[in-house]
Amino acid sequence: MQAGQAGLPIRSHPASLIVNGGGKRFLNEHTRYNDFPKAFGNFSAQGPGLPNLGAAWVIFDATARSQVAVLSAAPGDPDPEWLYPSATIEELADRLDVDFTTLAATLAEYNHLAERGVDPEFGRRSLEPVESAPYYALRLYPGMLSTTGGPRISGYGEVLRYDGTPLPGLYAAGTVAAGVFGYLYPSGGSPIAMSMTFGFLAGQAAATAPKRRLD
Repeated sequence: MQAGQAGLPIRSHPASLIVNGGGKRFLNEHTRYNDFPKAFGNFSAQGPGLPNLGAAWVIFDATARSQVAVLSAAPGDPDPEWLYPSATIEELADRLDVDFTTLAATLAEYNHLAERGVDPEFGRRSLEPVESAPYYALRLYPGMLSTTGGPRISGYGEVLRYDGTPLPGLYAAGTVAAGVFGYLYPSGGSPIAMSMTFGFLAGQAAATAPKRRLD
């Protein structure tokens, strides 16, 4: 079994869509990779409350398969079993243990939206019908890029007490410290920049701090 990541080219191919374990679309497939995993925790008042938990499936057809690589499977390569190649949607649903009626309805709705060129529920702009057999699926799990938890730090990388005063001689930088951007993610490389910047500042602060007796 192989599982994909959010940055996969197949995820943004027009002839592909993503469904949850119940066979329903639940997000704009072109959502930025840093926001992508959040949709797996979306609440539904229609029940069950968290229908997107667990693995999702990238569903695509022969057109998409022939145009972009899917992990290690390049266009033209033999189809690996972990892509579940299937002659029909019913066969695919059976192999994925997904309700066929729901998956077929989801696919029919997606193809209808592709013909109209609009996606009113999720706002996706690039859509093409998924209608060329064989059909494929790639298992997709949510994951994380970095963390935002950890001790609060000062502008010099000093670890702070609950009252905001620094703990003498204790410093933190990078992902072991609380994220300096809060819940935001400015761009790729932000965790590296945070590590380098506050590691440098903490090193300067430690080098110039008064000497202490460690009795």
